[in-house]
Amino acid sequence: MTSEHNSLFGDARNGSHLDARTAFRLTWASLRARYRLRRSAGVVFLAGAVLDPFIYAAIIYLVIAGIFERTGFDRFYFLVLGLISFRWTISCVLDGTNFIALRARFAEVSRHPVAVALIVVTGPPTIIMALSLAVAIGVAHFGAGAGFSLAAWPWVVPVLVEQGLWNLVLVLAVSRVSRWASERLFMVVAGLLWLLSPTLYKFGDIPAAASAIFTTYNPVSHVLAGYHNALWFGLPISLRVLPLAGLLGVVLLIFLSRRRPASPLTAAVDLAALPDSAAPVLVVIDPAGGSGAAHHIVGAPGRPKRPWLRRIKGLTGRDVARFMVQARGADDWAGELSRIAEISKLGRLFDDRISLYPDRALAQLAFAMAIADNHQPLVLDGILDNADRVFVAEAWQRLVEIAGDGRPMVVVTYTLLALPPTAQGGFVALSDGRSIRTGSLDTDLAAFYDQVMADGAFPRDEF
Repeated sequence: MTSEHNSLFGDARNGSHLDARTAFRLTWASLRARYRLRRSAGVVFLAGAVLDPFIYAAIIYLVIAGIFERTGFDRFYFLVLGLISFRWTISCVLDGTNFIALRARFAEVSRHPVAVALIVVTGPPTIIMALSLAVAIGVAHFGAGAGFSLAAWPWVVPVLVEQGLWNLVLVLAVSRVSRWASERLFMVVAGLLWLLSPTLYKFGDIPAAASAIFTTYNPVSHVLAGYHNALWFGLPISLRVLPLAGLLGVVLLIFLSRRRPASPLTAAVDLAALPDSAAPVLVVIDPAGGSGAAHHIVGAPGRPKRPWLRRIKGLTGRDVARFMVQARGADDWAGELSRIAEISKLGRLFDDRISLYPDRALAQLAFAMAIADNHQPLVLDGILDNADRVFVAEAWQRLVEIAGDGRPMVVVTYTLLALPPTAQGGFVALSDGRSIRTGSLDTDLAAFYDQVMADGAFPRDEF
């Protein structure tokens, strides 16, 4: 039995370290992917995201002014701050639906998959928040006259840090409870907290007793009050609540960032005991034992490369491939990305959203990404099972070439993977967690496949 503990601070697997340069690259790449900044229309989308809280605030303000006759620039400004802050959290929760799938991808190339996935998920909303807040400060500076003061603006920094910290906690919480509750639940709860906070009203609009209930026990109220006091009145923020809330957020972040224990080992394969170490090795695992079950390749440290899934929303194959290349710390990331696109043979599909990919395209993309990783040795865990035969033949030839350079190569399959007739190398068949047959690919594999198909299942005894 073993467990895999992967915290926010990384682990001992093969992969790159996360430095400031890599974090910046990932944030910028994520922003470009989110708003399609490679196109001219992307700037329009970005500007719309920055300014839409002002549009919503103006609409709500007109309703409040027209129906309740409540007016004043400070009221409008509080609305703007509340909607900017609310949008930051909601965007993080919505984009956080990609967190689980991205974490699985980054675990193959980075020692800090949780941190990298959080950067990619929360980076764009955070930048939009910063830009919107900067615009809000500019609007207040030119529109409020003497009623506006930036004397205490540095006090906004701890408020931003705390809200950003709790946004990370929310993303991790969504990933933990995604089996029984969707992100919609978190959106509803967050919406209620913002509605009960003084966003749509001022402190003096409701009785003091109700105001005390809504503000004292509502964390959003303290965050909004921090923004408002520092950016409007020029007053230091209250430190009665924020430090304790920040400490609680740090504790939850560390707790939620830890991976659950991995599945028990079902089998161990010793590469040194296989017949030909200079050629790819095929490991055939009985599907009855559970497709995708954990296993261990002795002499193959690091995380096996596993199939990609269509769970990633709004991102293309090129986007995620670029994230992974940059998370690995590649300097020539553009050249490596071009090589991945060529190896995958996806053509124009490479720039389509992953959620639209057929299984064969996912297999081709996963293979191209896997062999681009130069860590030794390489374990392809079920990646080729859904690829078409033509691509499998080409992929195997590529693996033969790489193995000939001295890099151990293991291909794990949970089906009877059809290899080209000229395939060289060895295979080992596993059933019930033990080896039931080994042999060469050119002479023994076909006979083993024939017997499996004749029996209808893997044999349960040695032969």
